[in-house]
Parts: sequence; structure tokens; C-alpha cells
Amino acid sequence: MAATERALFLGAALALLPAAAAAEGAWSRELKVAAGFSHSRNRIFVEGYFYDRVKTDLSLKLRGEFDRDSAGAKWANTVTLDYASGWTKDETLDDDHPRWVESKDQLIADSVYRYKTGFFADPYGSGNFQTSIHDTRFDTEFRAFRPVQVRESLGLIFTILDGGSQELTLRGGWFNQHYFNSRLYHHDRLHGLEAVLEYDGRLGPAVEYEMKGGVYTGLVATDDSWNRLTESRKCALEWDNTLTVSLAKHLKLIFSFNLDNKDVSSTEIDYEWEQGTSLALSWKVF
Repeated sequence: MAATERALFLGAALALLPAAAAAEGAWSRELKVAAGFSHSRNRIFVEGYFYDRVKTDLSLKLRGEFDRDSAGAKWANTVTLDYASGWTKDETLDDDHPRWVESKDQLIADSVYRYKTGFFADPYGSGNFQTSIHDTRFDTEFRAFRPVQVRESLGLIFTILDGGSQELTLRGGWFNQHYFNSRLYHHDRLHGLEAVLEYDGRLGPAVEYEMKGGVYTGLVATDDSWNRLTESRKCALEWDNTLTVSLAKHLKLIFSFNLDNKDVSSTEIDYEWEQGTSLALSWKVF
């Protein structure tokens, strides 16, 4: 089956699956908004002079959940916008040009439709959309959504834990990944196998934990985005963790740990490791 035919097959399957349970169950909706701020200032005395070192960080996170759970199927949809920017002034540096620089920019939409069979495993279809909302590569222009990564999947999902306030699932299957608006870098279409472990639940009255770990391995070698003269069989790792502690009704302490590895099979391994702690104001809109 050609790549185009596979993509059409996945698109049709994902479009038809939700219609089977449209008449059952009710939608549950939730939108959370969290805004964080941090500021620090140091006065440094060097060789008879005082120098300022100032840093300000702003962060914004929106997470929307739109789910439908019925006797025959479950359809879970999440949209997450995670953006952070910082301003740094350091008079001890010769090249001190303070300006706002983004430190995180990620927009993710994830949809998983699960047909309940009553057995130990259920078939699922899913779609994943990842991009950024701002491109700071050039100071004089604004270009958003570069590139757009789309991944469609089909397979089986296993429920390891379902305790009402806690859910742990493992799913595995076949995926097809492709890109749009990829102007600066070359990205080939990719297909292969995936394994995804997800947890969402409460660890205590004031503690929530969310985790998603996925491994996506290609079945054939494709051109490398950093060098079109070389090829590798892509094997990506994505692992996101968020621990939220409620200090008050609208005051949250948020710890995050994220690991992103675009290709563990390549000679040019590209890891992105991120840890963060923020004090944020959080609202549950609905």
C-alpha cells in the first residue's frame, strides 16, 4: 500500500470511528489557564563598580479537555498551549542587549478514540498535531506554525489502572507521520510502530500528576532533516511529566520534566531535556 493510500485509509478510519458512538454518552469539558511570573535581580560588585543582573520570566499554559465516555466507546481530546518567554539584562557581559526571548513554544492537539469490546484490549484510532505558534528566527518577521507535524495511529489499547480518579493505559500500534509548512528544514513522511504509556490522576487531595511517554520507531530509513545525503531509521522518544500542587484555590505550584529525542537511531542524536518549577495562578474556566 502506497504512503498516500495509507494516509487516506487512516484519515477515513479516524473520521468514521467517532460517528459510531455519537448518539451515546455526554461530553465532559474542562479548560484550565495557568499564568506564571518570576523575577530576580542581583547587584554584583566587580573592580570597584556595581553591575546589574536582572531576569524576568513569563509563562502561560492553556489546557482544554473534551471527552465523551459511553458504554460502547471513549473519545478523549486534549489541546495544550505551553508558552514561556524571558528577558535578561546582564551588565557584566560586553555584548549586553536585553530583549525578550522565548524559552518554550508548543501547541499540541491529541485525539484518541477507543472502541470498548469488553476484553483485555480495545482497538483505538488516534490523531496528534504538534507545532509552534511563533517563530523568532528572524527579528523582522512573524511566521507561525513552522513546521506542522501530524501523526495518525491505529492499534490496541490496554487499561492497566482505572480507579475513577486515576487512569493508566498502554497502547501500541501502527502510525503514519507527515509534515506541513516545513520551509526551513526537510522532513520526509514516516511510518512505523508506536508504544504510548499514559497516566492521569490524583496522588492526593491537592496533588495531580499527568504523564505521557511515547516511543515511535520507523520501519524504513528516510532522509535526515539535517543532511539530505544521509539516511536513518528514525526512532523518537517523547516523555512529558507535570506535577501540580494546589497551595490555594487559584494558586498552584507546578513541576515539569520533559524529555524529547528526535532520533535515537541516528549518529546525530538530538536530545532536549527540560525541567521547570513555577508558581502560577490557575483558573478552571469550565
